[in-house]
Amino acid sequence: MAQYTEMNAGIMCVISKWRVIVVLLFWAQPVAAEEGYRFFYNFAPDVMFYETDHSRQESGTKLISEFHRTVEFRVAQARDAATPTLSARIIELSNKGRRINYYDGVTFEANISAAGEVTAYSFSGGMPRYQSLIQAAGPANRGNIFWMPRFPDKPVKIGDTFTHTISLDGGGMEAGGQTVFELKEVRENLAWFRLRSSGSVTSGAVGGTQTSDGRAVFDMSKGMWSSLEFSGEGTAQLAGALSEHYKTSSRKEISRGAGCDQATTGVSNPDGVIDHARNLANQLVRNALARWPGTGENLYASYRHFHCPDRPQLTMIRDNLSAASQVLGDLTLICLPDSAEVCTDARGSEVNLPTGLPAGGASSNRQVQLCPSFFRMDDDEQAGTLIAAAAKLSGVGDSHRCMLQEACYFDFLRPTAEVVSGNPYAYGYYALALSGWTFSSEPERTPCFPQASGNYIQVDGGAAATDPASVQPYRGDFYEIFSDPATRDRFIWHDNLLGARYYLYGETRMRYYLPSD
Repeated sequence: MAQYTEMNAGIMCVISKWRVIVVLLFWAQPVAAEEGYRFFYNFAPDVMFYETDHSRQESGTKLISEFHRTVEFRVAQARDAATPTLSARIIELSNKGRRINYYDGVTFEANISAAGEVTAYSFSGGMPRYQSLIQAAGPANRGNIFWMPRFPDKPVKIGDTFTHTISLDGGGMEAGGQTVFELKEVRENLAWFRLRSSGSVTSGAVGGTQTSDGRAVFDMSKGMWSSLEFSGEGTAQLAGALSEHYKTSSRKEISRGAGCDQATTGVSNPDGVIDHARNLANQLVRNALARWPGTGENLYASYRHFHCPDRPQLTMIRDNLSAASQVLGDLTLICLPDSAEVCTDARGSEVNLPTGLPAGGASSNRQVQLCPSFFRMDDDEQAGTLIAAAAKLSGVGDSHRCMLQEACYFDFLRPTAEVVSGNPYAYGYYALALSGWTFSSEPERTPCFPQASGNYIQVDGGAAATDPASVQPYRGDFYEIFSDPATRDRFIWHDNLLGARYYLYGETRMRYYLPSD
């Protein structure tokens, strides 16, 4: 069996995975307990789910295989199609820590009916050097990726069973088996199933048989399986008369984000947190685009968060927000544990944005890694963070990344162009501001576009340099008073007064702000 595992990694170790069923139920309708429970597939368009697998085979102290796999699923509903189309991508695949890239760029698709019938299966893409393997293993992967049992046409009562049978034939391998689902209990919207499976595989002169027991939990409030796990044993027939006995175990979790379970994130409902943050982010961006550029406080928000942009720069901000709104729904969110290296970075540790993007260019990579600290943030901060991720992925650079709590954020000596094109976090905070959010940190001044007031003030140049209190009207030299439109703070241009300094990038004279009336 060890020979089979390595030799057929391209078929993704069916002997260790055939019994783990990939099921995405988006809706189930329970009926009265005495009548049983009916389950139906109801795939909602544009919904994304993730399947995370961990399977292990060992013989005595020898580790035969240890596979990790993450699959991203997306639902689409064509206008002229009777059933939804489910597309899948393998975004992570490894054996004993060694990455397997056979399926990079491959997309699997199938139509799924309400009863669970899988039709119109196809696969496409992938790297040229692996095309022979992809084509040979493609038919077998129909069941490996879209292994969805057909549900009974009648209610399932406690103690009732239904059987799912699978057969695979491809890549020089034949495999088959069945899994029996027995409904054991339903409580608090969770349906618990006992699983019993058996199967066999043959590949040339080698093969084997396997039996397993397990359980599955179906969350009826979410309309999907929460987890499936198995443990069992088998016998592998090796070359000649050699055989090997092995033990196997596996666990599958299905969630809205890859690896986003309670153990990793620290929250009981990470899917709900992610859904809420994504929905709020979409709402914030829509509001920002509707209120752009605005007047009054809406306009002043752009002054504060983007350091006094002019009209062309305001248009660029709008275009970048619009591009980010197109990316938000496509984000692939992956949850990392606290032990991950990127999660120990004190600066922006709640999210790890993709690196290596071309300057000013959008990325086809939609993966965003969330650290556990993301789930400890307020929901507005979570939404703003996702907007920042979408802004970067749509083409905004991060060469001048700066977060609100850092001194650089409201440093108006930083050029506007750097903020507009180099700080994705500004877009998240700006969208929040346009929806009425206030922040614990605000700039002391918003020194944008001085306006002449028509009033003048006299400054005694000698005394005022050391004693600003000596500034009095009607004596000495006169200076025109200017004001900031955003805050109405008044100032004069003066390079010698105590407290005068540069406030805005590009200005050649210092400002001295007058005391408030």
